[in-house]
Amino acid sequence: MGKIKLLIISFAVLFVFVMFLRLFSLDYTGYSIKEQYNTAYALNNLDEFKNLYNENTARMPNYIKTVFGNEIINAVIAMDSGKYEKITLTTEKGIIQDVRSGSSDKPTIIIETSEKTLNYIMASAKPTDEFKKAMLNKEIKYNAVDISTKAKAGIGYSALKVINWWDSFFGGYTRK
Repeated sequence: MGKIKLLIISFAVLFVFVMFLRLFSLDYTGYSIKEQYNTAYALNNLDEFKNLYNENTARMPNYIKTVFGNEIINAVIAMDSGKYEKITLTTEKGIIQDVRSGSSDKPTIIIETSEKTLNYIMASAKPTDEFKKAMLNKEIKYNAVDISTKAKAGIGYSALKVINWWDSFFGGYTRK
C-alpha cells in the first residue's frame, strides 16, 4: 500500500511541476529573427543580428531567456564550409548587450552548434520546437563554466526533458 501511495504522490508532484513549467510559454510560433535570414549573413552583420534578436526577445520563451539571460557566451559554429566561426555574446536579462567576433577569455557558457542547425531554427515557423529538437538531439551542445550557470543550465535542460516526456506521453509536442 505504501508503494502505491508513493507512486500517486510522485505523479501528483510531477503533474504540478509540469503545469508550473507550462507557465513559461513554450509554444511561440513565428520566425525568431526574420524570413530569409541565415547564419552566414548574421555572422557578417553582427550588429544587425543583435538588434533583430533584441527586438524579438519579448516573443521568446522565458526558459531561453532564463538559461541564457545573464551570461558571457562563447559560441563556436561549425560552418558548412568546414571552417569554425567564433563569436562572443554578452547578455543581460535575455537581451544581447554586446556581440563580437572571437572568444572571450572568461565565458560563463560555451555553446557549440552548426550552421545547418542555426539555419533550421532561424527559418522555422516554430523556432521553439526546432530549438527543443536541437537541444535534445545534442545538435546544440553547451558547457556551463561557473557553478551558478551549471545549476541554471542543468535545471533548464532537465525541465526541457520532462516537458518533452510529458508531451510525448499525453500528446502535444513529441520529439521527432
